[in-house]
Amino acid sequence: MDSLITAAALALASEMAEQAPGLEVVATRLAEVLFIQALRTHIASEAEWRNKGWLRAIFDRQVGAALSAVHDTVSTPWTVESLAPIRTAQAA
Repeated sequence: MDSLITAAALALASEMAEQAPGLEVVATRLAEVLFIQALRTHIASEAEWRNKGWLRAIFDRQVGAALSAVHDTVSTPWTVESLAPIRTAQAA
């Protein structure tokens, strides 16, 4: 297991056992770190899943650029037409 995953899991277990003030905030952040690191480890594994499924979009230049735009400005009322220039720019 990845050392950062292990450290985050141990820290989360310790926080849960101590029940100290601020537990909810610290536990939430540690859970986020744990999730992100697990996802990074899975992506780095270069397993066959990279060639199929919804995570494949991350590795596609055009689709990835459009997804980044959507996540960067979630308040924008995105449409396929408004994303087309972003996707097209990445294709060049």
